[in-house]
Amino acid sequence: MVRNDAYRIANKEKGKILLNEELTEDHHDDFDEKILEEEVYAILIEQLNQLPEGCKEIFELSVIEGLKYKEIASILNISVNTVKSQRARAIKLLKEKLKNHPFLLLLIAID
Repeated sequence: MVRNDAYRIANKEKGKILLNEELTEDHHDDFDEKILEEEVYAILIEQLNQLPEGCKEIFELSVIEGLKYKEIASILNISVNTVKSQRARAIKLLKEKLKNHPFLLLLIAID
């Protein structure tokens, strides 16, 4: 009877250890994913910050904030054509800057 109890406890503890190992592996995967996300974000922010100020502002309002060209033109008191051309310029510059990081182009879905 004592032997059976010992086996039952040992099997129960073995299950806990396996579960803890799975949780630890998941934690490491989450940690690695978080580090990668932070690195990708840092590269993107670094490249955005290198854009000329007008291009950067229009890109952020258009792509990140999701504003329409007319809204951006109204906010910045510029023409819609200026918004379009500055956005196109920002995308062209980002494509050039991110050519060594093609996965970033996919993540931010630059057309």
